[in-house]
Amino acid sequence: MKAMIQTREDIRAYFEADRLAFGKPESISLKKRVASWLFPDTNYRYMQTLRKLEYYLNKSPRNIYILQKKLARLRYKTGIELMPNVAGPGLHIPHGKVVISAIAKIGSGCKILSDVTIGAQGRYDVSGAPVIGDRVFISSGARIIGNIHISDDCVIGANAVVIHDIDEPNTTWVGIPARKISDTGSYHYLNRG
Repeated sequence: MKAMIQTREDIRAYFEADRLAFGKPESISLKKRVASWLFPDTNYRYMQTLRKLEYYLNKSPRNIYILQKKLARLRYKTGIELMPNVAGPGLHIPHGKVVISAIAKIGSGCKILSDVTIGAQGRYDVSGAPVIGDRVFISSGARIIGNIHISDDCVIGANAVVIHDIDEPNTTWVGIPARKISDTGSYHYLNRG
């Protein structure tokens, strides 16, 4: 498995993509900095800590204990179960309570809402986990299970259960099991102001 963040330029690009995904300004005033210290966005801090851990894990796996400990505390606060080297740049998880398999792959610019599970078929199944394309919007309560592939720019509806490949880009899928209901992609879900 190729490491995703290997150089300083890579980590800067990931930080910038994550900042844009969370809608954070490039520079903030002292007043807003104090407010962010008093009322932190723990999901954004989780992503920043995860990116730092990925960088140091891929560069030199020694002396990463402090970052692992910080990530474990943030995992407890947010409910996000996301391992290093799984998600591409610009992943936005606004609400937490997300479980993602350590062998899954998520593309760039995706948005995942709360109570989502992305994992292998069974408890001891290591044959494969989902591979999710770029700019995919996954709504609350969705379950994406098994060794499947989801194309770019798709929408997975609330409480949908996806157990088969989705080969058509720019489509919307809902239901149990998920079925296509529309040829409308994720553009409007990801680009709202």
